Amino acid sequence: MLTKQEIAQRLGITPGTVAKWQQGGRLRAVPYNEKNECLYENPGPVAPRKYQKRRRWEAGVEGHASDPTYEVQYEA
Repeated sequence: MLTKQEIAQRLGITPGTVAKWQQGGRLRAVPYNEKNECLYENPGPVAPRKYQKRRRWEAGVEGHASDPTYEVQYEA
């Protein structure tokens, strides 16, 4: 079992992200005191990874691809 700081360091994330991942079900934790502080299970080799934000031009998405002004409505 690891503390919030230890799991954050191991996964390369902040302690705030650890709490969010716990609430989202990505990390398992067990409360250990009346302050509701938790110990986290070691995720092992299949640890969750943080998402990398991709810029629009890196993702290959054109600016008008999802713009509704370029859509055509067809009525039969």
